[in-house]
Parts: sequence; structure tokens; C-alpha cells
Amino acid sequence: KKQIKRLRTELGAMREYDRGVELNTVTQLQLNPTSEGVTVAAFDLETCGLEKTSDILQIGVKKFTFNSNETDVEEFNQYVTPSGDIPSSASRVNNLYREGDRLVKRTPSGDQIALETLPIGAALTEMWCWLLT
Repeated sequence: KKQIKRLRTELGAMREYDRGVELNTVTQLQLNPTSEGVTVAAFDLETCGLEKTSDILQIGVKKFTFNSNETDVEEFNQYVTPSGDIPSSASRVNNLYREGDRLVKRTPSGDQIALETLPIGAALTEMWCWLLT
């Protein structure tokens, strides 16, 4: 339990990105010699609000596996089909919009990119299967 708490505090390494936060790299993570092969996963969720009932719009995970001389990093990213409207206040932060049944990302230049999505249950299943590999 102490090691998990220490890992959590040392994982930090976040950088501000636009109005949100994006995981960049793991820094200052001190593992003892018996920690060979330890895997740590960092999760990032984009939602359409701060309430408990707010839809998850994107699931992002970085998986770090620490070996003696290197750290392997794998990434998972899945957009989720929203079940309702996305408030404009959320869209201003995450640049994700709903157009009909599609989830669209607006780029800084104003272009719109239609995103491939999965229903939340399927997205979570995909994430879980990826984590187990």
C-alpha cells in the first residue's frame, strides 16, 4: 500500500495542455531493484461535465512497464458514443461536439473530424482487454 501511494505521488509529470491536462512522461519514479517488470497505468477521461452522471467521451490510458534499463510505454485511446447532448461549456474545454449521432472533434483551425466511437460498455471492455495484454 505504501509503494502504491509513493508511485502515485511520484507519477505526477503532468503538463498543462490547453485548458485540460495531458499526461506527458513519468519522471522521478524511483523503483527498487526488485521492482523489475512493474507495470503502472495512468488513466485520463474526457467527460461532458463534472457531475456523477456526466457521459465519458474519451478514455485514454498510458501503461508504463519498468525494466532494468528502459521503460516500455503503451497507449490506449477510445472515443465513446455520447448518450446525450454535450454542454457547450464542456465542448469549449475538450473540443468535442455531438452532431447527430456522431462525435466530432474541432481542430484549432476550425476543421471538424468525425471520430470513431464505441458505446461505453464496449469501450470499457476494449480497455480492459488491452490492459490485460
